Amino acid sequence: MAALGIIETRGLVGAVEAADVMLITADVRHSDKSLAGGGLVTVTVSGEVAAVQASVSAAKEAVTRHPGDCLVSAHVIARPDAGLQAVTPLSPPSGGRAQRDADGSARPTAV
Repeated sequence: MAALGIIETRGLVGAVEAADVMLITADVRHSDKSLAGGGLVTVTVSGEVAAVQASVSAAKEAVTRHPGDCLVSAHVIARPDAGLQAVTPLSPPSGGRAQRDADGSARPTAV
């Protein structure tokens, strides 16, 4: 894992949209989702730097189309320090990578 991408939204709908767009746009893996008070939802992905940057950029664009100022923040950390693992997962749990259909679209793996 070379980069960590983070999107924070107000509400679950924007977070689901962001996660969907990030996973479809580039070869990234869903690392974590966290719910905070006040309806804030954070979605984290990991992967190569260019893929994470492309996925976060596409998700920002998609979420800003939602009404009500849904996007709170978005950030990419290239080559995060291993100590960050204490704060947030830097890689998905085992089996967390989506499989690709023949047309390239992501489909979740059974857990």
